[in-house]
Amino acid sequence: MADVLIGLQWGDEGKGKITNYLAKDYDIIARFQGGGNAGHTIYTEKQEKLVLHHLPSSVLHQDKIHLLGNGMVIDPEILVNEILNLKDKHNIEFFGNLLISNKAHVTFPIHLIEDEENEKFMKIGTTKKGIGPTYCSKYKRDGIRMGDLVNSSELMAKMSNLMSRKILNFYSFYDKYRNFGDYLAGFTCDTSDYLLKEIKKEKKILLEGANGTMLDIDHGDYPYVTSCNTLAAYAPLGVGIPLTEIKNIIGVFKAYSTRVGAGPFPTELKQTSKEFRILQEKGQEYGATTGRPRRCGWLDLVQLKQAIALNNPTYLVITKIDILRYLSKLKVCKQYSSFGQLQYDKFTVHGEMINDQGFFRYIEKSLGKEIRYVSTGPLNDQIIKLTD
Repeated sequence: MADVLIGLQWGDEGKGKITNYLAKDYDIIARFQGGGNAGHTIYTEKQEKLVLHHLPSSVLHQDKIHLLGNGMVIDPEILVNEILNLKDKHNIEFFGNLLISNKAHVTFPIHLIEDEENEKFMKIGTTKKGIGPTYCSKYKRDGIRMGDLVNSSELMAKMSNLMSRKILNFYSFYDKYRNFGDYLAGFTCDTSDYLLKEIKKEKKILLEGANGTMLDIDHGDYPYVTSCNTLAAYAPLGVGIPLTEIKNIIGVFKAYSTRVGAGPFPTELKQTSKEFRILQEKGQEYGATTGRPRRCGWLDLVQLKQAIALNNPTYLVITKIDILRYLSKLKVCKQYSSFGQLQYDKFTVHGEMINDQGFFRYIEKSLGKEIRYVSTGPLNDQIIKLTD
């Protein structure tokens, strides 16, 4: 049995914290797409901040299996540094509890160069981590997979072919990436085969998504999207298990809206407005991967309804509700007009009233879904289960 946790907005919904909170109830936590462009933030019991880019947000639970699925693209330098940093600074080690799919594709220097060049012309606002070009290599069928990276006899020929696209001297990179392969070889295996066996043992699996629904390559606001599918429907493909094994879909969204990079943002606030400054500063709305300031706006129920239609979540989790206490008035977008101007419902909220369940019930009624958890801060214990 597997559950899927996905973001319902443009990413940055706080999925990392919710994965970390829920991980105690699962045996295996697996990432199913994305790569080093993800920035999932969690906090240790000592309130130390961790920002994860490849590893699932469950790493603090050392009794769990943490898995990187075949749907991911992996930058081995980022991943190795992430593993070593967790060991050196937080005493987190992986002995038999970290698995990496041998089918996941590898990001190389050529992909970073291409991403940088593409961004000069397209102005999408990518993280320039080589994600799009790596997925391009995958679908052009000249990519290199983790199974190749850990096989030195295969790696040289494949790196030579890949690097020739930009007339790069692959010898200057080969030894470095061969060493990455040697280090990661002990973690790399057929993770699909592993999961299928564990499902037969009735192990519980949580599939963690990166990015958000509106960044889906097919169903997001193209072309201002990421380079893979972010919807819940892709989760079983991204780890190699049957669709029929998915039981619950957990949809996470923020109490307001944010996005980074270019693209449409109907409820965006002017950066000179008081409300924008409050949301950005109190919500610490800066990219976990790049540090870029996020664009901020009001909660967009039109967008959320679309995300719910695409994912059909079993229940919802709302995050950063605590940030709204700094606002004297809230606005929620109910509909778009044909002239591009927005019509709002307005709420007047004062401090202690922010946890009034009337606000949550209004959203539930608008979206037709139950809000089960409310996150009231970044720390792991700052969460309320509404059914309690």
